[in-house]
Amino acid sequence: MFSKLIYRNAKRSRKENAIYFATLVTAVASFYIILSLGKQDIILFLREFESDAIDTLLAEMQIVYVFALFLLFFLIFIC
Repeated sequence: MFSKLIYRNAKRSRKENAIYFATLVTAVASFYIILSLGKQDIILFLREFESDAIDTLLAEMQIVYVFALFLLFFLIFIC
């Protein structure tokens, strides 16, 4: 009985929740891309030649990491 009610309510609000779900999936994907950037082969290769630029890039990526973390926190706990 409750499962039918849950399914009916989910079916009604699917369009409303689609934007939140898409945003959440995008935020999670960008979060993991940011985390794995420092371990990519091309970054390790470029670090040998342009170590100052890559170190600066990775230092600035921490700001993007914090922003993505805040966005995930906002989407999961606030919305």
